[in-house]
Amino acid sequence: MRLTSASGTRTVTLAERSDYSSDGVDWHEVVNVGETTVVYLIVEEL
Repeated sequence: MRLTSASGTRTVTLAERSDYSSDGVDWHEVVNVGETTVVYLIVEEL
């Protein structure tokens, strides 16, 4: 995945069934630059 946010751009390799947690960002972009299909479930607290 290529991840871009206000802090810059980086490329990461995700493990199958991995998870991620964040306190939130103003904006971001995520692009699948690999050959494998990626599916996300996003949960936001209100």
